[in-house]
Amino acid sequence: MEITYWLLLITSLCFPIIGLVLRNNKYLEKLKKSGHWIIRSIIAHNSCFYFGLSLKGDYVDYFIFSFEYLIVCLIIFSLKVQANSIYKGLKIIGFVGLIFGFLFGLLGIFFFIAVTMDLEPDKVFKYTCKDKLYETRRFVFGFATLDNTRYTFETYRTLDIIPLEYKIDKSDFFDSKTILNIAENNLKIEINTDTKYITFISTNGNNFTKKMK
Repeated sequence: MEITYWLLLITSLCFPIIGLVLRNNKYLEKLKKSGHWIIRSIIAHNSCFYFGLSLKGDYVDYFIFSFEYLIVCLIIFSLKVQANSIYKGLKIIGFVGLIFGFLFGLLGIFFFIAVTMDLEPDKVFKYTCKDKLYETRRFVFGFATLDNTRYTFETYRTLDIIPLEYKIDKSDFFDSKTILNIAENNLKIEINTDTKYITFISTNGNNFTKKMK
């Protein structure tokens, strides 16, 4: 099994239980007092990720997302509210969300294997353009029962010293609908930073150029 499969199961199934068990733990008082800042930090991290800015590599952010979910579980279960408090509504909404997340995790025992295909790259291409570092990760989604296998390429501008990266393109190909030998490991990727185009070149001599998203 892939790392992300177990991480998804632990996050969705175990963390709500941990939050429930530790809801009255005295050491969570500091956590509750810092709840506003923690929630703001979570929102900031998720917003940066949504707009393409993330820590270098996929797994770091995956573990951060998982840890954020644990923090949210602890806050929701340990939050003490009064009858007419606005926090009561927030706690109810959060509690319902955790229930659906737990049920999702139960189903995920069977279908998280498919989900992780879009989370685990099967090939990473590293290259430079005008002395700048780039990295393209290829994700493969396909089964024997499907007519097409989808290949997704996510391209990042990476920094040599600072562990940050910025997503500059996402491209999808289907093996039966492209002229490229899209599954080969010798696929070449070139970026034109002036025109903002990315080109995929396969060893059969075919290439495909598109505007970066």
